[in-house]
Amino acid sequence: MTELLLVRHGQAGFGTDNYDQLSALGAEQAAATGEHLREIGSAPTRTASGDMVRQRDTAAIANRAQGITHPPQVLPEFNEYDAGGIFDAFLDTVAAKDAQVAAQRDALHTDRRVFQRAFEGVMTQWLHDPQPEQRDVESWAQFRDRVVAGADALIRATSPGETITLYTSGGVIAVLVGHALGLDAERTVALNWRVYNASVTRLRFGRRTGLNLMGFNAMDHLRLKGGDRFLSFR
Repeated sequence: MTELLLVRHGQAGFGTDNYDQLSALGAEQAAATGEHLREIGSAPTRTASGDMVRQRDTAAIANRAQGITHPPQVLPEFNEYDAGGIFDAFLDTVAAKDAQVAAQRDALHTDRRVFQRAFEGVMTQWLHDPQPEQRDVESWAQFRDRVVAGADALIRATSPGETITLYTSGGVIAVLVGHALGLDAERTVALNWRVYNASVTRLRFGRRTGLNLMGFNAMDHLRLKGGDRFLSFR
């Protein structure tokens, strides 16, 4: 069996000019998760991350908290989908159908509730886009296939009994959990909204059993370390 721990990045820079960076809280969350993994004796044989700053920095902070000195392998296959590109492609369509989104567009990047409503709308449009080849953004099918192929390659490169910790994003985690459970696109994306920053999801791969979900979105260690202040989705 190969165990794959999926850690979502710490809180990023929502409401700032650059989302792809950890907030001060995000750095604390990353350290708390690293400390938790050390305390429970979850010593990975390999660590990896996507190529986004928030993913790489979460990996570096968590590894440091665990006493891991070798740098994580950087694998762009585990980058998040292009949320900005998806918004650009589909926000006008969503606003034309949703008067509340249309009226509050100016608050999209400062009000988390407004953002979430619009985000769910554009993601639905993205999933069901009838002409993805005409967009300047990765399609849902391309994103899903990229992530699944990346996980397959990562697992094939390990030996049975190894543990890999992968620092990535909520959409990637949702795709891999959905793949393990055989979920459709809508249910897979719905998981994305439930993944806490710096939470831990456990998958296990066996040659005969394939990919199996062992634990999803564990975040009690965050509450123990910092109370409800440490619990965030964005």
